[in-house]
Amino acid sequence: MKSRVTAAIFTTVFALSSVSLATSVKAEDGPQKLSCTNRTIQGNYASHYTGTNFANGSPVINLLALDRFDGHGNIASVKAVLAINGQITRYTNEFTGTYKVNSDCTVDLFFTGAGIQSRWFGIIVNHGEKVLYLGTDAGASLPGSFEKVSGSYRF
Repeated sequence: MKSRVTAAIFTTVFALSSVSLATSVKAEDGPQKLSCTNRTIQGNYASHYTGTNFANGSPVINLLALDRFDGHGNIASVKAVLAINGQITRYTNEFTGTYKVNSDCTVDLFFTGAGIQSRWFGIIVNHGEKVLYLGTDAGASLPGSFEKVSGSYRF
């Protein structure tokens, strides 16, 4: 009789804990809907890319830059250092650009300046804290990223 009572108590406790666990665990309602706009990437971003441009005789290209996104589709490249096959050139306020953020959090970018024009495709991550991108000009293999930087900069 004692073992039946113990078994009944164990079964009841197990059943109640299972019901409690089942009600506390909740499945996701489905994938989160993305909702990005030009304002998703706004502020100062450090940029870096490295790769090759096969269309120009396969030069190795490296870039470090500080860019400002205005939240309305305009980019100002404030400072940049560009190295092409080891030849380093410094730029200040020479590059400008535009960007269009799509609702699926992808972004199309266009830069021009210093006799250079380039197109990029990017993916916004971490709620606009970072943009991963790839140059989309013919013959280019230029992956890189923009990463939001904090602090105040006087330009």
